[in-house]
Amino acid sequence: MRAVQLERFGGPDVLRAVDLPGPVAGPGQVVIDVAYADVLFLETQVRRDEAFFTPPLPHVPGGAVGGRITGIEQVRFPPEQAEPLLDRALFEAAGGRLSPVVGQTLPLADAARAHATIEAREAWGKTLLTVE
Repeated sequence: MRAVQLERFGGPDVLRAVDLPGPVAGPGQVVIDVAYADVLFLETQVRRDEAFFTPPLPHVPGGAVGGRITGIEQVRFPPEQAEPLLDRALFEAAGGRLSPVVGQTLPLADAARAHATIEAREAWGKTLLTVE
């Protein structure tokens, strides 16, 4: 992966574009294909070694990113923990801050027919759930 890294402290000239090994999701983690990254005033202080902390070198500055999740470690939550996470995900999606990746889609041309079929409680399509 490409990253901006500093190997010593100083001015903007110490920042280098480097190739690093791609990350792997650990337990409870995700890998994000970064499209946008923040640059805060704090990063300029860290780069000059004037922040309230000194990171070990080499250091990849930043932390807030936006992008697409490309890797995830499978995580199972008990129902009492999963429901608040689902509520939060729906809240973030409604606000445009989360774009869920949908595994199956329905062609838009079939949407009206699908809705009418569901309302009429008729079977339509290839999937049918039978409760016995």
